[in-house]
Amino acid sequence: VIVNNLDNFMPQALTNIVWSYATMNHLAPELFDAIAEQSIKNIHELDSHLLANTLWSYATMEYSAPELFRAAGGTARRKLHTFQPLDLSLVLWSHARMNYASPQLFNAAASEVMKKVDGFSSSSLSNTLWSYAAMGHRSPALFDAASTEAVKKLRTFSPQEISNTLWAYAKSWHPSPVLFNSASNEVIKKLPTFSPQEISNTVWSYAAFSHSSPALFHAASEEAIKK
Repeated sequence: VIVNNLDNFMPQALTNIVWSYATMNHLAPELFDAIAEQSIKNIHELDSHLLANTLWSYATMEYSAPELFRAAGGTARRKLHTFQPLDLSLVLWSHARMNYASPQLFNAAASEVMKKVDGFSSSSLSNTLWSYAAMGHRSPALFDAASTEAVKKLRTFSPQEISNTLWAYAKSWHPSPVLFNSASNEVIKKLPTFSPQEISNTVWSYAAFSHSSPALFHAASEEAIKK
């Protein structure tokens, strides 16, 4: 019924539908195809929040929609100044999750991230850094600014966020000794809650830079044996 009446739905309603399906991990290919097509038609009517949540929904379900991402990426690039940190991070994360390269978007977004970096939560900051690293898109100035902000907020980082952040710096080959020194203490405190993959990514990141942290490696070895 929904598929046959999409012209009657406002853009926000369509976004809410795909967001709900993605949140419930319920894939409906015909519906997702139809909403992608309709969203492309209405792409200029989607504000930053709707753009971000729409792309997040497709990326979360890992549902291919290259034409939607192409249209949304271009629109997002022109509206970047209106994006809040969370929405900005979701757009970048969605592109990276789906491996849809958009150099122009990532270049433009880097400047916007740096302007608003103090408003990024630990999750948004970690997801943004992961996105640039996963796409192999280097942005030294962004990584420098994000490092300073991450050090201030390390206590609020979850194990996954710490692990992904450190991995992003190592994967991008962007050394940040201050961040890695500060993170080691936080990692040690939270190691019992790290998953095996998070432990692996963390010690790999330190090793990639030959960044010495004997206490961390000792604690990680004990925790790895327990798991």
